[in-house]
Amino acid sequence: MKITILSGGTGNNALYKGIKQFYPQADIKVIVNAYDSGKSTGICRKVTDTLGVSDIRKNHSRLYSITENPNKNYMDFLEGRYSLSTNNEEKEVFEKLNYWNIKEEFILDAVKHFFNLYRQCQSKYLFEDFNIANIVYSALFNKFGYEKTCELMTNFLGIENNVLINSFDNVYIQAVTKNKNVIEDEGDIVNYKNADDPIKNIVYVGYYKRSFNNNAVNRILDSDLIIISSGTFWSSIYPTLDYANFYLFINESKAKKIWIMNNEQDKDAY
Repeated sequence: MKITILSGGTGNNALYKGIKQFYPQADIKVIVNAYDSGKSTGICRKVTDTLGVSDIRKNHSRLYSITENPNKNYMDFLEGRYSLSTNNEEKEVFEKLNYWNIKEEFILDAVKHFFNLYRQCQSKYLFEDFNIANIVYSALFNKFGYEKTCELMTNFLGIENNVLINSFDNVYIQAVTKNKNVIEDEGDIVNYKNADDPIKNIVYVGYYKRSFNNNAVNRILDSDLIIISSGTFWSSIYPTLDYANFYLFINESKAKKIWIMNNEQDKDAY
């Protein structure tokens, strides 16, 4: 059975694990958008001029965490957040990788590539509360593209390459509220909570081509079951459905469709 889940980074954790428990042979794919731009993801996007890594990394991390013997060092690499000293960031990243015994050449080269790009940036940033895997993923995005990056990282982790991006267009999202106020930062959208002026729409800024990933489309059309998972609605769920009218392919698919709703008010969708 081909099961396709539309979700964000953490919204489908229990769902994915539960399906794997009851249907271990199921072919499960996850479709996400990569419009995140908060915290370290936002800095990595600016340095590498790529899409946001966060939801892709989180899905890889979740899948790795349910393997038989997940390596604690790899989990720290994927999930840990650290503050790096100004003007000493690259050295401290390599120290972390050495401590975790991560010596793969493509990862080390990705870190060098990232900081070569950073030295060319006119703006400088504080690397605080920073995820080091984001540096690696975003540099690989810049060097090899999104699909090759997913292949490299899932091979490194020894997990299935099961994450698809809805579109490769490098856009940022902004939200428009009922009173026409604009929320420009994706991180602010996630934490927005205002019942008197709720979010009503998402707009896209950047390389706005309205193109979609054919592999994601083909997966939707070939699915037996499509699950729209619980998650942050205006940043994780809605843009995936909306961008390039991706929802039309879900309508066209012969799959059974289930939408899982949060059973309490969420911040952005209050």
